[in-house]
Amino acid sequence: MFLFYFQNNFTFNPNKIQLGAFSFFFSVIVTAQLPSYQATILKEFDNSVGIENTPLYSGVESLTEYRLANDEYHPYYVSSDFVVGSVFYNNAFFPEVNLKLNVYEDELLTKIKHELSRGVLILTKSKINRFYILSKEFTFLAFAENGTEFEGYCEVLFESKNVMLLKKNNKKRYQIFREGSVFYEFKNVKSDYILKFLNRYYLIYKPNDFKTILPSFKDEFKLYFNKRLYKTNKDSHLISLASKMNNFYSKNKTIPIK
Repeated sequence: MFLFYFQNNFTFNPNKIQLGAFSFFFSVIVTAQLPSYQATILKEFDNSVGIENTPLYSGVESLTEYRLANDEYHPYYVSSDFVVGSVFYNNAFFPEVNLKLNVYEDELLTKIKHELSRGVLILTKSKINRFYILSKEFTFLAFAENGTEFEGYCEVLFESKNVMLLKKNNKKRYQIFREGSVFYEFKNVKSDYILKFLNRYYLIYKPNDFKTILPSFKDEFKLYFNKRLYKTNKDSHLISLASKMNNFYSKNKTIPIK
């Protein structure tokens, strides 16, 4: 299996395509709580003018080249195939779009279907609000806080008004030399977890960080934390802790915070 990596300065300019500006205006009114009938209307509209005539198709065209030693160890999230998802891009909503997340390169890709190209487009990170693939929700996160700089696409594990838990999936590339040729494998490595609490971001290195961030949560943390469950299903247990922390703070908003 070959995955091609190539990048040039080709961009689509929706402002030069008839109806492109109107399509943006039509799409931007959509909110995160989009009813299904509105999503259907928007999809039909994009189909009628051609989704390539919308702001979604502005970015860097990319082809990726890797000779894989094993098709199972690819650089993408779950599947190396494009899957149907949806994306809030530049505050506009696009349902039923072919998407693929390159975890290793930290790039969100979509297929180009345009008379000028039949390649793959890298969506501009700064314009991505949220996207949804394989029943999972993702967002692009960038912050510099508490002496830490972080940037990347993150899976949204839990979200409330006061608490948000995110996960950055990571992969490592390995070179394999075989019969004079170089092959590659991409394997999952330790994920990063980020907690957003009252609009501040914290990297979660260990479960105890929850009570460090909110010291008054210490007693409740002892009641809820289960080392065995944490080891067997880290995501699920961290989601549970984030939910408990949110409930605790909602009932005790006057407590001191780190």
